[in-house]
Amino acid sequence: MIFGLFRALLIDRRWRWLVGYTRFWWLKTFRGLRTCHSSHARPKTLSHNLTAFEHIGNDFLMPRMARLIHAMMATEELNLSSAILVVGPRTENDLLLLHGYGYRNVRGIDLISYSPWIVTADMHAIPFPDDSFDAVLCGWAISYSAAPERVGHEFIRVLRDGGILALGIEHVPVNDGDASDSPSDPRLMDREPLGPQVNTAAQLLDLFKGSIRTTYTCIDAPLVGWKLSELQQHTGLSGSQIIITAAITKSTQCSNET
Repeated sequence: MIFGLFRALLIDRRWRWLVGYTRFWWLKTFRGLRTCHSSHARPKTLSHNLTAFEHIGNDFLMPRMARLIHAMMATEELNLSSAILVVGPRTENDLLLLHGYGYRNVRGIDLISYSPWIVTADMHAIPFPDDSFDAVLCGWAISYSAAPERVGHEFIRVLRDGGILALGIEHVPVNDGDASDSPSDPRLMDREPLGPQVNTAAQLLDLFKGSIRTTYTCIDAPLVGWKLSELQQHTGLSGSQIIITAAITKSTQCSNET
């Protein structure tokens, strides 16, 4: 019971910050920071995300992943024993929050890892067998891919039939002087040579065309067009968000109910 109460405290982001930040420094000291390369990532993706570790405490305070997890939970398709893969968490924050809600079977993959819970791996070639997971939770990582269709294929491959996709991306302003990120942000660089940017809910869903059984949530950047200062004041975030939750099918027939 004591462990359950301690775990439930992880829902509070202040307590999660304390636990996560302490674990980060302890694990980084004794395990180091491990990285791997992806030939399908946009240029400077790894180096750009490594800069986040200079102010890593911010990762444990960001509110957007909680919204995606709540959307996943609202599908009512999962239970506390469901196998969940978190793609691109960078820190343990997302996994700690899921543990706070009682989920016991949670793994992560990322190009960067200090944690035994997060496998150093490329989302374009996920190192797990077919049908391994009941849910794939990917927040704000697909935008860094130069081959998002490969990501979509991998997510479907590792999901079981009827599994849940929970996906979040931030709408990236195009030719906007008030863009939220620095010019070195890989999401803002070299779009055309590397293929189209996934920047709308329709484009995100299209990565899984033919494999969507039911779409539960479809939020398509409702505040697009707002200035950065307005967004930060209204939501605390630096861009308007796109969130999709859906159940997939591996059969050749797909109803695509909404």
